[in-house]
Amino acid sequence: MARPTTKEQARMNKRFNRIASDINLGTMLKNLDKDTGVYYGASDSIALVQGSMLIGDSDGESTALDVSTDANLILGDGTTAASVAMSGDATIANDGTLTIAAGAVDDAMLSSSLAKRPAIKAQGYIEYANGTDASADETVTIGSDVYTFKVAAGAAFEVTIAGTADGTAAALLTEIGNNGTEDVTVTLDDTNDRIIVVADVAGVAGNLTALETTWTNATSTNATLADGADAAVAQVVPIRHTITTNEATNAFLRLDTGLTSIESLQMTYYDAGVEAVVGATVSITGGVVGITDTAGGWANGDILDILAIGT
Repeated sequence: MARPTTKEQARMNKRFNRIASDINLGTMLKNLDKDTGVYYGASDSIALVQGSMLIGDSDGESTALDVSTDANLILGDGTTAASVAMSGDATIANDGTLTIAAGAVDDAMLSSSLAKRPAIKAQGYIEYANGTDASADETVTIGSDVYTFKVAAGAAFEVTIAGTADGTAAALLTEIGNNGTEDVTVTLDDTNDRIIVVADVAGVAGNLTALETTWTNATSTNATLADGADAAVAQVVPIRHTITTNEATNAFLRLDTGLTSIESLQMTYYDAGVEAVVGATVSITGGVVGITDTAGGWANGDILDILAIGT
């Protein structure tokens, strides 16, 4: 029989040294797999620390790999495998729960069943009665800026009373442009006697901007700017509904879109397969749509195609 090569002898020595400390030679020979070189204990099971698994090393030997680290994954690198933690835009728990980091999904990744709603700027206006000019020491407040009407302005945030409401409103806009500190754009609609204020930055934060006045016969839409909204992803829900005999008789139907809130609704009616115009009124409560046939044109088998957009 040929003598083992130096490398083969080194492998044999490695196997022997690994097990010689706790087993006798007879047991080793009995439980050593001659094909794989794996040593089995007396119970024919491989002795491993809990949470470990066997993996081949560069010498063709089996070695223990600790895979017990909480929430780690076993991943290959083209040569071997290792226990590694997930990182980047997502994390995983030891029960398999995957959590995607905030901001990790952009518009290009969204399904066609989703729609992006842009952020909306908060706005409001002060409406004054044309012909009723401001009086001395009356004020307009925009955010933290307080503008005071004076017979003759002599300091920042003072506005000279012009003699007409439109003229004083124009003087107010000039003072806002010169000394205003709030991130707003103010315009004058003298046709409708309104001083319009719009937040420069879209989002709900603009709704906190104060908008008040003590100008006699002038009122603000709200105590603050309003209707600002952050960008959001809205869901698009298409529904094709076949009108039943009962719905045609009652001239009413209710549909649950599955949404919590509906922001937009489109409806197309088909009479015997042909698109038609029919009178109807629509009510929306949360994600539920109620439709009333006001013209009495519904018939069993007619189709309503509905496209609901919301969240």
